[in-house]
Amino acid sequence: MMKRFISYNRSVFFLAVLFSAIIYPAINLLLAFVLKMLIDAGMMGNVTDLKRAIVYCLIVCLTLAISLYLSDITKNKFIKSISLLYRQDIFKRLINSNLTDFRSSKSGKYISMLTTNVKSVEDNFIGSYFNVLSNLFLLVFSLVGMFVIDWRLS
Repeated sequence: MMKRFISYNRSVFFLAVLFSAIIYPAINLLLAFVLKMLIDAGMMGNVTDLKRAIVYCLIVCLTLAISLYLSDITKNKFIKSISLLYRQDIFKRLINSNLTDFRSSKSGKYISMLTTNVKSVEDNFIGSYFNVLSNLFLLVFSLVGMFVIDWRLS
């Protein structure tokens, strides 16, 4: 089912994956390196290096905020398009269902399907999908960063 949803809005999906699973974790790792540089410059007492590290830190923090914002925009756009498609699927099945089955059930059941169940799919399935991807890549990038700093500590 997810493959069908991905193919429905492939470009937005790949943008959401790009921002949430690759760019955001990479900039997060870069922030760790810049904070290390900031702490090292502060401990050495070199004001010039400290000023430079502060500027780098501000630039990386701004870039991180922008990437997080773009990640949220693309994820929400993808979730909105999938939600619309999912609601259309439910509505088509309701329209094509047997009239006696439709009349035998309470209308609240169908309203629940169109609201609560769709919201549950958005939050628990699609939103979690991007969170898992983001955390997985953050773990991978963190391991790479640890190897870059000192492979013996990893």
